[in-house]
Amino acid sequence: MVGGAVVSVYSRGAYRSGDLDFVLNDFSRLKLDQVLSYLGFTKAGRFYKQDQCRHLFLEFVAFPASVGEDHNIILDVVEIEGYKIKIFSPTDCVRDRLAGYMYFRSRDNFDQAILVAQNHPINLKK
Repeated sequence: MVGGAVVSVYSRGAYRSGDLDFVLNDFSRLKLDQVLSYLGFTKAGRFYKQDQCRHLFLEFVAFPASVGEDHNIILDVVEIEGYKIKIFSPTDCVRDRLAGYMYFRSRDNFDQAILVAQNHPINLKK
């Protein structure tokens, strides 16, 4: 998982993302569409939406996970309610949010980086 949902995890819910971004690597796009359709999701542009969960949608970004031009990302494994998920490290999450701040001039991304950095050690050299 990458993007704003990672901020939600690391900020312990202080930030709430409206989507879940996943890196799609070894799962074919066709199979993904079939599985999500079976679960009641419909494709709307690059997003998948589900009528019973209108406040949240899914997006699948291309492999590999990256921050800007840095494709050498090693994802952390975090356990949430008994499920293990691969997720940006706190440092890469902050880097991702700061890249969004610089590229999109989004103050929200900057504020999200601060939320994560306040709660987790960050590798400042990286």
